[in-house]
Amino acid sequence: SDGDGLPEDDESTSGTDPSHADTDDDGLPDGYEVDFGLDPLLPADAAADPDDDGLDNLHEYSAGTNPQVADSDGDGLVDGVEITTYGSDPLNPDSDADSLPDGQEVNAYGTDPVDPDTDDGGRGEGDEVFVDATNPLDPLDDLPPMGAVVVHATTDGVTVFNMVSDTVLGTIPSQIPYLGTQCTIAADGIAIHTSYTSQLRLYDLT
Repeated sequence: SDGDGLPEDDESTSGTDPSHADTDDDGLPDGYEVDFGLDPLLPADAAADPDDDGLDNLHEYSAGTNPQVADSDGDGLVDGVEITTYGSDPLNPDSDADSLPDGQEVNAYGTDPVDPDTDDGGRGEGDEVFVDATNPLDPLDDLPPMGAVVVHATTDGVTVFNMVSDTVLGTIPSQIPYLGTQCTIAADGIAIHTSYTSQLRLYDLT
């Protein structure tokens, strides 16, 4: 056997050379061509693009994608666009593992399918879209990651610091929309009534 993935009987049926893995010398093994409906005796089909995804059959073979299916991983981006335009993985529907499929990133949100935090705001795009309902292209509305925030209480109010970016997010209640009026200051410290309490570390520095 020539190790082309095509059994001897099928080599005979296909008219291919059982001692040569690539009978037509087009860079595609005979078995691959037969499996994907190509012609193992026609060298020109290596340059063909039957699924019209921007990748010829030889590049599909190299990438491991399906030459008969334009979007091998079903994520909403055709294989050629993934490889040549975005550098994303045509075999992984979520190349950057941010829980937002590559096609949605590009077509619905305008985010980068190979960057889990396109706006560099500190929250992954999947969290912004599915959990926080914030804009994945606006770093200013990113909710703080777990343990990244210090709430500093003074006699003038409360200042919230993002310890990841070393920036002041604003003061409560007027400038922190996701805390807003849900935060109150008591004489003995801070009381925050919000679903984001688990993301905060509280320091009463009055």
